[in-house]
Amino acid sequence: MSGPSYMSTKKLVRVCMIAFVVASGGGVVAAQPRFEVEPPASEVEQQASEVGRQAIPGVDPLAIVVEDLGPSPNHVDVWSLQCGPGTVYARADVGDLGGVDGVRLYVTIVNPLGRAATQMAPDNGISPQATLTTGPGNYLVIITKLQLGFFLPLTVVPYDSLQICQDARGNLTRESVQLIQDQ
Repeated sequence: MSGPSYMSTKKLVRVCMIAFVVASGGGVVAAQPRFEVEPPASEVEQQASEVGRQAIPGVDPLAIVVEDLGPSPNHVDVWSLQCGPGTVYARADVGDLGGVDGVRLYVTIVNPLGRAATQMAPDNGISPQATLTTGPGNYLVIITKLQLGFFLPLTVVPYDSLQICQDARGNLTRESVQLIQDQ
C-alpha cells in the first residue's frame, strides 16, 4: 500500500486515536505521578473508619471539610494541609455523600518529598484513612473520582474529607487546611 489515500487514512487513524485517548482522560492519567493504591477496605475496616472519625481526640466538625466534585469525569480537588511542629502522622479520608451512584472517590495524601498514600471510599461510604508518617510540612490532599460506565450521565458528587495532623500521642497538630484547586 502506498500513495496519498494510504497516508490520509494513516493520519486519520492517528488523529482518531489521539482524540480517543484525550476524550477518555488517558492524557490526564499519563501526566499524573504513579502511586500505589491500598487494597479496598473490608466491612470491618469501613465501620472502624466511621467510628474513627468520632474517636479522635480534639476532632470537631471544623476538621471535616465539605465540597463537591463537578460533572467532569476527570474532576480533581486539591487541598493544602499544613502540619505543624511535632507532627508524626498526616491523615486524610473521603466520605462519598452522593448516594449509591456508581461513582468511586479516592483520597491521596502526598508529603513534601512526593511520597503518597491512597485510599478508596466505597459507594456512599467513608474511606479508610490514607496515612503518612513523615513529620511536619505542607501536604497535598487530592480528591478524585472514578465514574464507572462510559455512557452513564455525568454526576456531581458531594463529599466530605477529614484532614488531620497528629503527634505521636494522637494530639492534633494541624495548622490549616485550604482548597487550592476546585476543578
